[in-house]
Amino acid sequence: TMSGPDGEVFADLVAASRFDEQLQKALNEQLNGPRCQDTVRLLQAAVDAGQIPPVENPDLVIEMIYGPLFSRLMTGEEIEPGLSDSILETLFPSAGK
Repeated sequence: TMSGPDGEVFADLVAASRFDEQLQKALNEQLNGPRCQDTVRLLQAAVDAGQIPPVENPDLVIEMIYGPLFSRLMTGEEIEPGLSDSILETLFPSAGK
């Protein structure tokens, strides 16, 4: 989603939110917060299934997952297919083996 037109709109909203507290609050409450909560649930499900080791600091792991995507989104770099998989494989090298 971030590599297409929706990503461009999202990048514009994120940039604008730096100057608009209400927009920043809305993005965090309606998009970023729920997305992060979903990610915590997915991480816990993967831990429970024995797919990844226990996650000591889920907030940091979430930043490590989304950081490269946001960086590329905001700088206009390509978000190539498979980037998310590469990030997860780097964070959890034993997963899926």
